Amino acid sequence: EVVLAVRGTSTVQDVATDVRAAPAPFPPSSDEEWVLDGDAFAFAGMARAAEYVYRESYEALKALHDSGFSIVLTGHSLGAGVASLTAVLLKRSLERIHCVAFAAPACVDGRLAEAMRPFVTSVVLGDDVVPRLTARALRRLVQKLLHERQSCMTHWRADLDAAWGRLRDGLWAP
Repeated sequence: EVVLAVRGTSTVQDVATDVRAAPAPFPPSSDEEWVLDGDAFAFAGMARAAEYVYRESYEALKALHDSGFSIVLTGHSLGAGVASLTAVLLKRSLERIHCVAFAAPACVDGRLAEAMRPFVTSVVLGDDVVPRLTARALRRLVQKLLHERQSCMTHWRADLDAAWGRLRDGLWAP
C-alpha cells in the first residue's frame, strides 16, 4: 500500500478554503465514465483543493497503482475532506483506492456521499462538531450569534448609560 496524507487546516488560506462552502458541481465532467459526472456537489473550496492534489499526484499514484500498489488517502478535518474528494477523482481511473477520513467536514451532497460509501471510511470521535456541522447550520449559527451580539450591544449601551446617569446624579455616592 501507498499512503497519501493530506494535512488539515494550518494557515489563514486553509481557513478560507474551509469556509468556502458554496456548492460546486463535483466531480468535474471528464472523458472517463463515472456514475455522477457533473450531477453531484461538493464544497467549492475543498473541491478546488482536491483537484489540485489530484493534478499534482496523479502521475506518481498511477505509476505506483500500475505496479501493483493499492492507494490509501487519509487526512484530518480539511485534509480529510480534500483526501475524500481526491479519492473520488482517482477512483474514476484507478481501481484500488481507499480513503480513511478523520473528522471530515460534511462537504458533499447526499448523492455523492452515497457514491463514495464503498471507498471512503469516515472516522468521527465522540461529539466532534466539525463532521456534524453543515453549511446551513453554520449560516444559522452565524446569524444567531450576530443577532445576540446586536441584542447584547443594545442592552450594554442602555446599562452603561444608566450607570453613568447614577454616577452623575450621585445615587451611588457613599
